[in-house]
Amino acid sequence: MKVLIFRETGEPKSVLKLAEIPTPPLAPGEALVRVLLSPINPSDLHMVRGRYGYQPELPASPGAELRYWAMKRTCTKSWNP
Repeated sequence: MKVLIFRETGEPKSVLKLAEIPTPPLAPGEALVRVLLSPINPSDLHMVRGRYGYQPELPASPGAELRYWAMKRTCTKSWNP
């Protein structure tokens, strides 16, 4: 699967790379989704630059918002918020 990833902090145009990684196996209760779009917000850019209050373990992928299409799931219960 393709991911936008950074292995070090810095200016986004220098450190963000499109990479191909293996699709991880699904654990119970997880779903595989196809991301249709995922915006990168100002807070994501601060994280990539290393200037955000929370810094993820590297390598990391920016962005927490997404629009998706469910492809496969392992859970048997439906989710109703």
